[in-house]
Amino acid sequence: MPELTTREAAVQWLESHGWYAAIRDWSFGESIMAGCGAQTPTGSDGEPIFIDSIAEPLIIYKHMFCIYPDQGAWSAAELAGAGKPARHYSSLTEAVAHTASLLAALASDEGQQSNV
Repeated sequence: MPELTTREAAVQWLESHGWYAAIRDWSFGESIMAGCGAQTPTGSDGEPIFIDSIAEPLIIYKHMFCIYPDQGAWSAAELAGAGKPARHYSSLTEAVAHTASLLAALASDEGQQSNV
């Protein structure tokens, strides 16, 4: 795996390996969203979900992780895993690699394939 030093490079690497990935600037700060599984592109009322800082409608995946800077290092939180603590990593590369391996395991459990 190449050394990843920017959010853009991390998103490109995740996407090239079959995962949904996008840059997000929201409550986690300047972060990266990564996900897999079933998509829910609309709210419970059938209307698209919009967040002020994001131009496109929000797409919710069954399995979603947020990778974000944390005190000079990086952390990753599983958004669907209520009560699960965030994992901490020394580099963006380490955070992305481990998140990709978690996504691969979750996708495998559902019969989804990736390029990881």
